[in-house]
Amino acid sequence: MPRFLTPREAARIRIFVQQGRSYREVAALFGIHNKTVMRVVQRFQETRSDIRRRGQGRPRATSEADDRFVRLNALRNRTSTSYRAASNVKNKLEMSKLQSRTIRRRLHEGTLSSRRPARGPLLTRRHRVMRLPFAQNHVNWTVEDWKALH
Repeated sequence: MPRFLTPREAARIRIFVQQGRSYREVAALFGIHNKTVMRVVQRFQETRSDIRRRGQGRPRATSEADDRFVRLNALRNRTSTSYRAASNVKNKLEMSKLQSRTIRRRLHEGTLSSRRPARGPLLTRRHRVMRLPFAQNHVNWTVEDWKALH
């Protein structure tokens, strides 16, 4: 995923170029390609602004509000699969062509990923029988009592 320059970085790049530094020198200073420096200067000459123009390409299938809803829905139903989440969101947002891949992408953008529920250790009947007296004997122990064990 490419890193986009902030308007502040673009302004600093432009100022360095105006001071007489070469594109290659400025690019090395910012850790970017010299073609990027050239584009920043060109964009400012065309638009008189350091703000990036809106990108091209296919429009997103969901709005920001839809994306928030998808993430919230995933947090409410932690064990739900992306396919099931997509069908839930489709029904609620009335979007018939929303794909489960789109849902996975939106969850990934929100730093949410698939999880499997943690499983506890398998306890036999003997384990459960032995745990009860242990719990009854130690129910009133303090933190200091537990530390004294070690």
